[in-house]
Amino acid sequence: MNSPTVRQEWSSKWPLPFVAMFGIAGVTMFPTSSGVFMQAVTGTFGWSRSQFAAAFLIQVLAGLVAIPLAGQLADRVGARKVVLWGIVPFAASLALLGLATGSIWQWWALCLLNALFVGFVSPPIWIKPVVAQFDVSRGLALSVALGGVGLSTMVWPLLAALYIGEFGWRSAYFLIAAT
Repeated sequence: MNSPTVRQEWSSKWPLPFVAMFGIAGVTMFPTSSGVFMQAVTGTFGWSRSQFAAAFLIQVLAGLVAIPLAGQLADRVGARKVVLWGIVPFAASLALLGLATGSIWQWWALCLLNALFVGFVSPPIWIKPVVAQFDVSRGLALSVALGGVGLSTMVWPLLAALYIGEFGWRSAYFLIAAT
């Protein structure tokens, strides 16, 4: 019988927390890069910072509905399918922010649309398979996966600043979504 050793089983699971880390880093790009976009967007449209930042309230409230529904869907069909269904719509809804025309209501609607798709690729969806796969070193695996928030905080503001500086804020939303 060729059963794998405990060490082989343990090491074969480790790509999963790293994939989850990059997924979590991707889904947190809007909140971690928005501060860089704020001046450019509000300057273009004459909005207050409060109007721009109200998008976060909209996203939090929408997330209170979307994320549990996505979690329920992940329980039914599996986290992998939910994430695969959600990646493209999430990125597309983020890119659509670059098409804002100046109506604050349109901005909030675009942010709401993005928040609904965030549910499909939210941290709980990425973490579900990590929890399922790890009995030993679960805390370490979760720490690696949740390190995506720190990675996001480091990478997205820098990329947003680079993209805005080189291409303007409208194109920067498309580029950051494509990245």
